[in-house]
Amino acid sequence: MDLIIRNPDAFWIDSRWGTSRANWVTLLRHDGLAVLLLFGSSWHPWLQGGFLTILALLDILDGYWARIDHKSSLLGGYLDKETDGLFMLYSGMLLVNTQLLPPWILAVGLLRYLYVLLALPWLQDRSRPERRDPVGRTIAVVLMIGMISPFYMAFSWYRGVMAGVVALAIFSFVRSIIRSLASA
Repeated sequence: MDLIIRNPDAFWIDSRWGTSRANWVTLLRHDGLAVLLLFGSSWHPWLQGGFLTILALLDILDGYWARIDHKSSLLGGYLDKETDGLFMLYSGMLLVNTQLLPPWILAVGLLRYLYVLLALPWLQDRSRPERRDPVGRTIAVVLMIGMISPFYMAFSWYRGVMAGVVALAIFSFVRSIIRSLASA
């Protein structure tokens, strides 16, 4: 306790496990997704969208803290990517469960796992982190916004938006495979 009083970050950083406050925020996002999936289907769509928006904003915070604390790690990178993948899958499941969209929207959430299962073992060395790609990050932000938007938009608008989200997700994963093959 004395350590926490002298160093407020000691609560967030445990050197024994290599965790940092960025990883704790990522775990909070993960747990928030689980809460939303388990209990959120009966909530009003605006409340679901608000909760997803907060979780998406926390995605910005975890990366920011990892950079300023110089605590970026392979574990943190993989944890963040998997939480982002679950965000896409769980938000798609909520859209289907609340009958805002038909089941085809689950394709967006399942693409990450299809990519990992089929391509990743042959395409890159898992002992080094993936290269940062500003285009990929921009696409990820647009995809998150696209997955949240039906909770706020009128029906006549979001069907077209979601078709664009699916097309953008497919483009993003095809682009990732091509980049991985080129660097292998």
